[in-house]
Amino acid sequence: MGNTKETQTNNTKTEKLKKAGVGVALVAVAATTIIGSFTELPTPSYEKPLEAQVEAINEKNEDMYWATFDEKTEAVYKAGAFLGIGDLGDVKDVSYEVTKVEDVKTDSDDVKEFLEYVDLSDLKVEEAKAMELDVTYADDSGKEQTESVPYATIKIDGEWYAAAPLAALI
Repeated sequence: MGNTKETQTNNTKTEKLKKAGVGVALVAVAATTIIGSFTELPTPSYEKPLEAQVEAINEKNEDMYWATFDEKTEAVYKAGAFLGIGDLGDVKDVSYEVTKVEDVKTDSDDVKEFLEYVDLSDLKVEEAKAMELDVTYADDSGKEQTESVPYATIKIDGEWYAAAPLAALI
């Protein structure tokens, strides 16, 4: 009989421990969820030029926009038919979501073609990224638009630069 009482006591302790364990687990999950909702992940370095272009478009800051390019690429785009912020009209409230990121081999045909176009040495490019974006903005009439667009960045001498003007894509 003492054995039955001891077994019941052990079962009661086990049940209490299980309930306590489940409670602790639920509190941990809730805390992680709450903290996660207030914490943003830092922007990856390869995405910084895109983030800066979006900020520049929203602030209508042409200098900030063109500073996302290396000097040679900026000069080529400014001399060509590519759009700056002034050509966007009343586009505002631009935001984006990166939906896909791919590493691009620096010796790929796409990178070589780009480097030839902007007169950069392929030896200067350390990395390249191709991204797919969903870009949302309010158009001239105030209507919200979302477009999926390609975007690319390149790393030259340790710095990431835009390889494409976002203003030309939206």
